Amino acid sequence: MAISFALPTFAQQKETVDPQIIEQLNAVSKKYEEADNNNDAAALAALFTEDAVFVTDKGPVYGRQAIEKWYANDFQQWHHSNHMRKKDPNSLAL
Repeated sequence: MAISFALPTFAQQKETVDPQIIEQLNAVSKKYEEADNNNDAAALAALFTEDAVFVTDKGPVYGRQAIEKWYANDFQQWHHSNHMRKKDPNSLAL
């Protein structure tokens, strides 16, 4: 006795993201952009959990307080302004 299943091919699979999740991600992205444009290290750090790990080009930064300090140091070297991300509507990346 043979049993067969019609499995969708990769090209046939299409997953969509819940619009509420997209709205939530866009809200966080907007908060990030506003804090970044205002050079507000505390507001940026507030987007992370207390035990977050932020991976930078110089290595990981552990914890919200350390992340705030990292951003504060970054803002001393660079003045960010008009930072607006172009988002791919098909991507969850912030």
